[in-house]
Amino acid sequence: MDNKYKCVKITKIITHNESNKTFIFDRSFDNVIPGQFAMVWLPGVDEKPISFSAPDEITIKKIGPFTEKTFNLKEGDKLWLRGPYGKGYNNFEKPYYVFGGGCGIAPLKFFINKNIEKIKSIYLGCRSKTDVLFLKDFIQLAEQNDIELNIFTEDGSFGKKGMIIDTDEEFSDKYNYAVCGPERMIKAVADKINIPAQTYVSIERYMKCAIGLCGNCSFSGYRVCVDGPVFSYDIVKDLPHFCSKRRTRTGELVNI
Repeated sequence: MDNKYKCVKITKIITHNESNKTFIFDRSFDNVIPGQFAMVWLPGVDEKPISFSAPDEITIKKIGPFTEKTFNLKEGDKLWLRGPYGKGYNNFEKPYYVFGGGCGIAPLKFFINKNIEKIKSIYLGCRSKTDVLFLKDFIQLAEQNDIELNIFTEDGSFGKKGMIIDTDEEFSDKYNYAVCGPERMIKAVADKINIPAQTYVSIERYMKCAIGLCGNCSFSGYRVCVDGPVFSYDIVKDLPHFCSKRRTRTGELVNI
């Protein structure tokens, strides 16, 4: 764990759509594990947790004042990062199926690139083609490495029309499963796989300190910033807060 801020210069910005951008830096965080995050600080604005989509990049979804200010940055501008923090995806005794939805696709790109020889199949689910982050990269990865790629869009604009769980595939305990996306999607996918001890899911909660002290990311007794954000599904599936409750910036427990 490294709590010192590192100043990075933005060398490239990829605009995926009106809600998602990727910021590539002039330095790489070579000790980061896929699934981990950094606390990203924009002086005079705020600090927020953002997952890595590569050792030298983060992908941000515009959802509030901090991300709106970040979207105004240009190549050559600077950000300050501390981290990486948390637990990432591990357990590589068996090959992986990977399931990503929405902005949860970004950290899974990192996971797949780092562990390409362990990837059996990729499932991506979004509302439309424009929401599928890094689409060309995933197509190229699948073709070059003989990996099955399954893409579902709700409007049918790319791949198969429907939801990511609309597959007839039967899942086996010969494989592990990595899932990242909206929490209800995570539950739907993990329940369909139905192999909880070999399914690893990424949980998102409001984080402030990132080192397990403030309790703002409390998740039915777990601290997402240090106990997660990646958990085995058999740990989280029956927790009262899973798909139900989260804390606000002020610590108030509210319905999801």
